[in-house]
Amino acid sequence: QEIECAKKQSTLMAKRERARRYEEARRMRGQVQSEMDNKILSRQQEERRDRVKREKNFIEENIRLKWLWKKAQVESDCLTSRKKRMNSYEYKNQSTKKENEIRKFLSISYESALNNDKEKALASPSVISYGLLDGKLAAHGVVPDEFFDILRNHVVSVTADNFRSALMSCEIQDESCNDLFTDIADLKKNGSITVEDLYALRRLANTYIGEEGTLWKMYEIPDHEQLLFHNVSSNE
Repeated sequence: QEIECAKKQSTLMAKRERARRYEEARRMRGQVQSEMDNKILSRQQEERRDRVKREKNFIEENIRLKWLWKKAQVESDCLTSRKKRMNSYEYKNQSTKKENEIRKFLSISYESALNNDKEKALASPSVISYGLLDGKLAAHGVVPDEFFDILRNHVVSVTADNFRSALMSCEIQDESCNDLFTDIADLKKNGSITVEDLYALRRLANTYIGEEGTLWKMYEIPDHEQLLFHNVSSNE
């Protein structure tokens, strides 16, 4: 009987040991499986982040290219429209009327037409150069306020460099425009002027040299002391 009892106890212990080993093996398998699942999940998350980033970059690039294409198309349409308007009968008729008005004004005798302020403006290199600049802005289809807004937003004292930079922002790379700055800046004799000084020159040029936005300007030739009626675009 004791032998039988010992056998049963030994069998029971063996079963318990097998159960313990089975549970430990099951727990290890679960741990390994959990680690593998975590690695797979981490890799999937990383792949998803990369995919989302690539898709975002693709969408942004696609939008940028569409915007550049649309911008170029609108600018081309605007340029075509502006050229069409400038070649229209109405525009040419208005230009002819303005030219006739200026010629009529020039028919008045020099002595009777000039007062002191006008005489100074017509002979001032700074006022004359700004008038010529205005004509060149008009020839390039640039509104003076656009040019002044660029200067006012970036500088207080206008130098040759930021003057040239403002012209380039208006898509004007005419070297003759840059050369005009020397005479314009001669107003202060120090190589730079303020935006307010330019506004003063703008008012004088508009009053005495020629109406703003027109190509025809009138000023005095210092060497000959006579008035010149000058088309800034055609150089007539």
